Amino acid sequence: MSNFTKFPRKPLDTRRHFFKLHLLKLELIYMKLTKSFIIYTTLPLICILCGCYSNLMYRGRVYEEHGDYRLAIDSYQKAVEASSKMEQKADAHRKLGQIYILLGLYDDAIREFKVVRKMTGDDAEICYYLGYSYYERGEEWLEDAAKELERSIQSGGPTKAHFYLGAVYLSQGKYGLASNEFNEVVKLEDSIDAKYYLAISCEKQGKYSQAIEQLIESEIDEELKNTYSQDLERIIAKRAEVAKRREAILNMNPVFSSIYKYYHDHPIGTLTLTNQTDEILHNIRAEVYIKNYMDIPTVVTSEDILPNSQKEIELYADFNNNILNVTENIENQTILVILSYDTESSKGQQQNVSGTFFLYSRNAMSWQPNPESIAAFITPKDEPVEQFAKKVAFGKRPFERAIQIYDALNIFGVQYLQDPNDPYGDEVDYVRYPRQTLDLKKGDCDDVVVLYASCLENVRIDTALILAPEHIFLMLDTGIHAKHASDFFLDPNLYEIRSNNHAWIPVEATMLGKEGTTFFEAWSTGVKVYSRLKFRGETFSVIDTKEAWKEFKPATLPLVDIQLEIPGVQQVSSAYEVDVSKIEKHREDTLKRMIDHYLATLKSKPNDVKIHNRLGVLYAKRGDLELAEKNLRDAILLQPLYSGARNNLGNVFLLQGRHEEAKDEYEEALRINPENVGVYLNLAMMYYTSGHRQETFNALQQALQFYSEEELAALLGIAEEVAGMTRANEADSIMREIRSLLKKSAEDKKKYQEALKSLSKQELQKLTEMKDIKEIREKLKKEAEKKLKKRDAKELSADEVKLLLQEALAKLPEKNAPQKPVSPIDTGAPRGDEFQNPKTLRWWLYWSEI
Repeated sequence: MSNFTKFPRKPLDTRRHFFKLHLLKLELIYMKLTKSFIIYTTLPLICILCGCYSNLMYRGRVYEEHGDYRLAIDSYQKAVEASSKMEQKADAHRKLGQIYILLGLYDDAIREFKVVRKMTGDDAEICYYLGYSYYERGEEWLEDAAKELERSIQSGGPTKAHFYLGAVYLSQGKYGLASNEFNEVVKLEDSIDAKYYLAISCEKQGKYSQAIEQLIESEIDEELKNTYSQDLERIIAKRAEVAKRREAILNMNPVFSSIYKYYHDHPIGTLTLTNQTDEILHNIRAEVYIKNYMDIPTVVTSEDILPNSQKEIELYADFNNNILNVTENIENQTILVILSYDTESSKGQQQNVSGTFFLYSRNAMSWQPNPESIAAFITPKDEPVEQFAKKVAFGKRPFERAIQIYDALNIFGVQYLQDPNDPYGDEVDYVRYPRQTLDLKKGDCDDVVVLYASCLENVRIDTALILAPEHIFLMLDTGIHAKHASDFFLDPNLYEIRSNNHAWIPVEATMLGKEGTTFFEAWSTGVKVYSRLKFRGETFSVIDTKEAWKEFKPATLPLVDIQLEIPGVQQVSSAYEVDVSKIEKHREDTLKRMIDHYLATLKSKPNDVKIHNRLGVLYAKRGDLELAEKNLRDAILLQPLYSGARNNLGNVFLLQGRHEEAKDEYEEALRINPENVGVYLNLAMMYYTSGHRQETFNALQQALQFYSEEELAALLGIAEEVAGMTRANEADSIMREIRSLLKKSAEDKKKYQEALKSLSKQELQKLTEMKDIKEIREKLKKEAEKKLKKRDAKELSADEVKLLLQEALAKLPEKNAPQKPVSPIDTGAPRGDEFQNPKTLRWWLYWSEI
């Protein structure tokens, strides 16, 4: 095809002298005469008579229209000489340049257009003409052509600037850039030439399918049909040859809509690319696209493929949430993979590989080989789940909230229905999302487990799923620290300590909907099932929900309007109280069995101090304080230096309201073992319940010598869990205050230690010689309180603490007399009457079990 394209003429110049109307009349008269007479006789005569720039330009245009370019050039050159105005001269040079292009005199054209540029500056049209002229001038001028055409496009030049820039790139072998320019022309106008050269550019890149598409879609006339047909046949043959030598085979796996986020970094299939050519394939890129279920293609790259070798490319997919609208399996879901690569001889070659795969519905999952995928159905942030869980779980502690959620699901009417299939077999299973189970109020074992786990996770309770060959149930984190689990549960079979040092309990969610059952029965049944699995050595696995979420993220379900009649607080509270009563009854029964066991053992070992001590603790926890005191006194008689028994006896006295005797036992326990930190906590509790805040503060500071604030808080943590079980929620405020005192003690100790570091050697020596630093710390506190009162401040700086410490040291004698026993000084303080109930108080004490 010829590269020549006729350029559009510039409109006639309408700026004319006063002879304009007369000239037009003459022109109409002369039209009746012969063409040659008009052109070669009349027009020269007019120019002789008028001789001005406008007439010369007019004559040039007439000659140009009739194909006499020699006379047209002569007229335009004379017009240049006839005008003194730069703009008019530039217009004449422009016309000269256009005629030289038509004549193929590209050097002359370039000269004229450069003159115009000097006169008027750059414009899109001049850049276009220069670019075209450079292009026609030859290969060595292609770079200049590209620069001028690019400048024309940037300045809003004509569509043909894109066309000839594409032609330049095609000549330079820049086929990708050429395709872009020809494609731009096709977008702007229906150009057969642009479509043809776009097809040629695609062919050069190995994009045979796109090339064929352009040729097939082109509406060509009969004159060009033969050329196009030959090109089309050639490209089709090339595509078949390359496809045979660079074969790409798609191998797809089944895809589960429920775990659509999983496929972001786990393959949905592979593309096996075979290279039977003698060229290396570089920059291999596969774009995966699945219509309706992806917003943009997912791009996968691969390493180079050497000649006569093959490589398997894993394909990934970033699905959008539309995939959760798949409610039925799709056996033949289409997929398109656009494969592109470079070779040494050609850049940007492309193959389109299409195929199908099996797309499972949003409720389908396979237990093998990834049972962890069940976690994708646990959706704690889903609106219906959040709406339900937040309303019914009003307890302060994880264990309380877990009971309340279960009881609320029971009241709501959720029922377990047995799955006719093995829920943990090799076949694909159908699992409902929690919102669906709430809506239907029924489900099989995996449905109710997923629902309960989602509600628990919503209120910050960690969960794990227990998978057995024919069953699934769950475990939940009670939030009770391992240090207190034995005190709280008593029976070690009721719980399991997991990696986070918390007690976890198994719950059988399939008990939902069974008449007369509550959380306690679900827990008890879960314990039996779990114990059977462990002790019989049966196969089972535990899936931590949060760990599973790392690979199988929860589905992001679309918004839905589900109207739920959620049970009220009063209903849930009543059911919760029933569960609490059952748990307390179980505790009492467990205590009785344990006491009976130790009494039987004591018959054969009457002098075993540890059995006496253990019996004393169990009796105290059951509320039999007299029997507790008797057994603990027996233990002390057998072993007077038994620190643990002394501490426990102090606890019994405290429960009986015998504070002075309790204090004596605690101090004796500390004399025997000064590092028994739990005794300091009991001392603090004794002082607090008798209304002595300052002594409480001091006892906590003593404990801080051995344990950190966090560790001591953990030792006190048992109270947070048992408060609800002992119906002593009113005691929460008291424990919070004790914790506040503990925190304040820790801060005070830190400042005190900082102050010590800055003391002089003499001051440190004086302090070291003291038998007890208690007096100086007492004085320090009193002075600090005075200063704070004057300043109306809440705390002192480290420097102020140092100064007070130095002042207190200066007032002390060289040697300290033995300290007197601490006596209550803050008698006007609250007495903590909430703790006067021994049934409540016994859970807040530290018991020495050994």
